[in-house]
Amino acid sequence: MTSARKLALNFLYNIYFEGAFSNVLLNSIGEEVDEKDKRLIRELVYGVIENDIYLEYIVSELAKSPIKNQRREILLILKMAIYQIRFLDRIPERAAIYEAVELARDYDNKYAAFVNGLLREYIRSKDLYDKATESLSKKALSLKYSVPSWIINYWIKSYSIHEIRDILNNMKNNSLFIRVNPIKASKDKLKKSFDKLDIEYKDMDEAFALAIKSKGLITKTSEYKNGYFSIQDITSQRIPNIMDLKEGLRVLDLCSAPGGKSLAMAESMKDKLEIVSADINEDRLKIIEREKKRLGIRNIKTIVNDASKFNKSLGTFDRVLLDAPCSGLGTMGKKPEIKLRLKWRNIEEIAKVQFEMLNISKNYVKTGGLFVYSTCTISKIENEDNVVKFLSDNEDFKLESFDDSEEGMKEFLPNEDGSQGFFIAKMRRK
Repeated sequence: MTSARKLALNFLYNIYFEGAFSNVLLNSIGEEVDEKDKRLIRELVYGVIENDIYLEYIVSELAKSPIKNQRREILLILKMAIYQIRFLDRIPERAAIYEAVELARDYDNKYAAFVNGLLREYIRSKDLYDKATESLSKKALSLKYSVPSWIINYWIKSYSIHEIRDILNNMKNNSLFIRVNPIKASKDKLKKSFDKLDIEYKDMDEAFALAIKSKGLITKTSEYKNGYFSIQDITSQRIPNIMDLKEGLRVLDLCSAPGGKSLAMAESMKDKLEIVSADINEDRLKIIEREKKRLGIRNIKTIVNDASKFNKSLGTFDRVLLDAPCSGLGTMGKKPEIKLRLKWRNIEEIAKVQFEMLNISKNYVKTGGLFVYSTCTISKIENEDNVVKFLSDNEDFKLESFDDSEEGMKEFLPNEDGSQGFFIAKMRRK
């Protein structure tokens, strides 16, 4: 049987060098792997990705040679071992070194002594590397939170260094939020069920939101299978309220898959809306169809549609939501690959696509209707700049205030409660 560390190493190789996604790989772990090993694999995969820049800094300092000169597998083995020594107290240092040396032997025996020597040197000097992260400099923040320096330099134009530290620190909280489905259960009913199951939770101010504190797969519960709740970040759960929904309205959700916001809107109005959920990805639309059945929702129609091209056959709607593709900087805590792969040029390209989508999506909004633009990023050119430019070019739209913003647009930064970064702009067509 393949060891947990060997599986973790294989997954990391696929993520770093073959473009795979951690959640897909981790969800593919078979039943033959016991729960203890599954937890270790998840811990190693997410831990190495989340701390990549810090771990690479340590390896490069200790190896005294450029990282690019190291064999890929050996570099990942070293990162895994250093992560265990630095962050996993339950794993003895000698065990982390032993397993790393054995993995190195599997690939090339000549690297075993190199791995052993480098890790032992790290144990002797590890306090020095912690000191490199203690200041409030941009370099220290980049190392401590393993965020590329270009992101820090981008954010420093909009936030103070203290605010950036808080954003990055709050991203580490990674709380799990659920949305109660009022079609099938009340929040009180679900809380009583959780009490019986010893599932720890925290009630949130949002009408249908709970924060789950217990570890374990709550999607295995009968309450989930019966459609009593769904997993959704608390910031996204604000959308139904901001959309000012009323029974019988026609609602268009562009870029909708996998459908969390469409489903939340339908639930909030007890399925008394006419919702069209459009997305370019037909396979992801199938998720919405599956979730409709689980949640007891009928009045959502899914259609394949490219939001970057005008589709006259869609018609016009009372409410239009454009939850646009974005850089995802607000979700780095839950999607650590963003830190590995995103480049500044990607943000510039994405902002242009978003602006094109805004100008196409406006055509679906009825006179007097609402147009809501949202992203899950912390990026001025994707958020405020795009909205300001759109309003300048389209005088028949104006911002409209909502509960969280008198101005009509608001950036929600990652909070201590573990919520992700999010942006919402609410516009009314005159």
